[in-house]
Amino acid sequence: MTRPDLELLQPDPYAAGKILEVGDWSVEKHQLLRRYVDASWAARKKWPKRCFIDLFCGPGRMRIKTSQIETDGGALVAWRQSKVRDAAFTQVFIGDVDHESLLSCKRRLDSLGAPVAAFEGEAVATVDKVVEQLPRSGLHLAYLDPFNMEHLPFAIIEKLASFPNIDIVVHFSVMDLQREIELDFERDAPRFDAFAPGWRENVDVRNLTKQQGRIEFVHYWLKLVQGLGFKHSKEMPLMTNSRNGPLYRMMFLMRHELANKLWSEIARGQKPTPDLFSD
Repeated sequence: MTRPDLELLQPDPYAAGKILEVGDWSVEKHQLLRRYVDASWAARKKWPKRCFIDLFCGPGRMRIKTSQIETDGGALVAWRQSKVRDAAFTQVFIGDVDHESLLSCKRRLDSLGAPVAAFEGEAVATVDKVVEQLPRSGLHLAYLDPFNMEHLPFAIIEKLASFPNIDIVVHFSVMDLQREIELDFERDAPRFDAFAPGWRENVDVRNLTKQQGRIEFVHYWLKLVQGLGFKHSKEMPLMTNSRNGPLYRMMFLMRHELANKLWSEIARGQKPTPDLFSD
């Protein structure tokens, strides 16, 4: 098992709160998040307004099933790390559809002195409340970590893209594609339609192998991202389960080359992985 970095093994600031049970792989994605927040501190410090956004925050605390180790969730990882080099986020926006999870995360952040604003509801709705308060002249980081593709409509990324200086880390589910894309196409199921609007007209999986269909779907989604003025990092670390089965990749969207350089440096060196979205 991958043990959490020592920096992630922090005491629970709100021990009465809800805790989410997760697999080992959740630790790896939070290590990536922490390292990027650390790597980008100098750029962040130059801006008087610098916000962190997590629209799928969960309770802010997780327990690894295989070891029962408890550690911070994404929003707490980002907040704690931002303070290390005196470049703390000036605002933390969190959201979750589950009331108890949202309240637990907010109380944990409150306990750490974070300037937090919390919004209950689906991310496609709470993003509107965030963008109303998000400073345009700031450097921001959004962390989009849904349970599956259905929960991440492309409209969320479109709305965040209206801000000129924002980087986005996206949980892109490999498992969803492997299990469902061919079935969804054949039965005209809408599961991926909001995630990648128009994909059926651009990816005809009937004329492709399974691997080709998945890769073409990803390329189509990345073209949508590019249409918003974003670039995407070539480094897309793959998270796997205990049997080394692919679960998801962490995508990084940015407009500025420095952000790409920093992400590439911290994401490079992951264990060798198969081709982009192969079997």
